[in-house]
Amino acid sequence: MFAAGVRAQYVTSQRAAPLLIKSRGLVISISFFAATRHQGTENIPYFLAKGATDRMALALANHLRPHGVTSLSLYPGLVRTEAVLHAPAGTFDFSNSESPQFIGRAVAALASDPAVFALTGQVLVAAELGEHYGFTDVDGTRPKSLRAEWGGAACRAISQGNTALLTPHQHVTRPRHIVPLQITTPAAQPCSNHARPPTVRRSLDKMILRLALRRTP
Repeated sequence: MFAAGVRAQYVTSQRAAPLLIKSRGLVISISFFAATRHQGTENIPYFLAKGATDRMALALANHLRPHGVTSLSLYPGLVRTEAVLHAPAGTFDFSNSESPQFIGRAVAALASDPAVFALTGQVLVAAELGEHYGFTDVDGTRPKSLRAEWGGAACRAISQGNTALLTPHQHVTRPRHIVPLQITTPAAQPCSNHARPPTVRRSLDKMILRLALRRTP
């Protein structure tokens, strides 16, 4: 949860920060609704990791805002990953699920939005972005947001119209002169390949999505 999730996303963002500043780019942290509430005997590490991811996205937004870099947290729905598809029959209800490509389309839509900087620091939902931007999954369907199932989780909804309506700073302009951000790397021994947990490999898709996405003109 923490090595392949929070730590991987933090290190990726730290190392990519100079590239993001040069391109006034977009960094997206993949999280989930579990960050918004914990009930009963639900998984504590999962709840903590997703909560930390959301707070990290906000902290990155605060640090990178002066440099015109956007930082967001993004929630998928039930994703048909290999592990989910190979779960015992009846474990999941796939009637409202999405392919791994769907959240990639959400990222592409955000990266192509010239007003995306107005959303920096917020938590968004991929399904709601699909409705807002008009994209669908690879099979032509559009999954529904899981917000209601999670008790109206406190993430930002995408409303119809201008994305700038989601923030009180409706007319944010990117600074023309970018001051280089000083990035410090904690002194630590690099992990060898055999020492990395197997779950680290499953974070590569997240890292690829988030590395210095250059906004289209």
